[in-house]
Amino acid sequence: MTNDILTKDALDEIFEIGHYSLETTKQKRSFFINEINSRGKIKITRQKRVDDQRSYDYLISSIKQIISDAKSLSIMFSALSENN
Repeated sequence: MTNDILTKDALDEIFEIGHYSLETTKQKRSFFINEINSRGKIKITRQKRVDDQRSYDYLISSIKQIISDAKSLSIMFSALSENN
C-alpha cells in the first residue's frame, strides 16, 4: 500500500472547509481526520514539512477513499452543526 501526501490546503479543499476562519478550519480538519481514522479503512497521519517545520503535510493511505469519506462526513458535520 502506498501513501499519498497532501498539503494542508489540499486536504482542506477535499473537506470543503477552506472558507472558514483559521480556528474553525483547524477544528473541522481535526474532526474529519479523527472520524476517518476511527473508521479503520484508511489512515491519515501528520508529517512535518521538510521546507517549513512549522507546517504539516498529511500522509494518506488511500486518496480515493478519503474523497468519498470526506463528502459523507461533510454532510454529517453540517447536520451536527445545525443542531447545536
